[in-house]
Amino acid sequence: REDDSGRCYSDSLMELPCDESSSTDVNLKRSLSFDIIRYNLEKGRYKRLDRFQDDMFSVFDRAKRTSKLDSEVYEDAVDLQMFFISKRDDLCKFGDVLMSPALNFGQKQLVKQLEGERRTRIIIEAQEDVEMKQETVDNDNIAAADIDSDNGVRFGNVIYKIGDFVYVESTAASLPPHIVTVDRFIKDDNGDINVFGCFYYRPQETFHLKTRKFLEKEVFKSDNTGQIKLSSILGKCYVMFVRDYFKYKPQGFNDKDVFVCESRYSTKAKSFKKIKVWNEPPPGNTIDLVERDPHCHVRELSVYSLPLMMKLNNS
Repeated sequence: REDDSGRCYSDSLMELPCDESSSTDVNLKRSLSFDIIRYNLEKGRYKRLDRFQDDMFSVFDRAKRTSKLDSEVYEDAVDLQMFFISKRDDLCKFGDVLMSPALNFGQKQLVKQLEGERRTRIIIEAQEDVEMKQETVDNDNIAAADIDSDNGVRFGNVIYKIGDFVYVESTAASLPPHIVTVDRFIKDDNGDINVFGCFYYRPQETFHLKTRKFLEKEVFKSDNTGQIKLSSILGKCYVMFVRDYFKYKPQGFNDKDVFVCESRYSTKAKSFKKIKVWNEPPPGNTIDLVERDPHCHVRELSVYSLPLMMKLNNS
């Protein structure tokens, strides 16, 4: 099953984190996956529809348990489970062609189950988000810089303002420069002015399957923030929301320095989520946009292997 852009919903469920707490058998540490279920199907091991459904639901349930409610993984799991039930009912003709205990659980039961689950988890996850944000502030011990943010900060021949997108020296020689937003200016213990901002990840900086498709020049707004020395900034770039990127381009930027963003990336859950509201850049830092020539937005398969991505994420 694919969405309008050609992305397979199952891609986000192919590499799920371990969830050993859900298993009472210590010998079954390797959780079920679509690859295992496909192997069982090819070997003809499923003789009953309900046994096959139990294994499929096990994968869907693990995906939902190990991801946040607003994550792409959770939403894909729900969509696929709904699709599975719909396809099952269509093939079985609601029991006219095949009778099975599997038919006792339908979309109505799933919706009721999801509503109960969301009521329980939404409060817990909201509290976790608040605690995480507070912990980030406490750990960074950020002191606001006593500077004129409207006029920005000059470094070399360039003036940087809040809301700018900048290139930052990469921590790995093999990678291109990082992309960071200037969220605010701060002073370190020595009184030097630094930048505090959010990192935008390139595809090679994310954990994903080889089958995942990306837009050309696509980047992802991550949950990774931090302080950056002015001396590590290499220059300006610009990131546009996907809905604007194919219609307009910013004045004063070369095409090589303009990127497109459609989703967030969670470094903790290693998952993607479509952005619904784009708040970049903030009011006061506006860039004039002009119409661009028709732009063909083709998604390309990832050229990065899993071992490389795992190495990047563990570095």
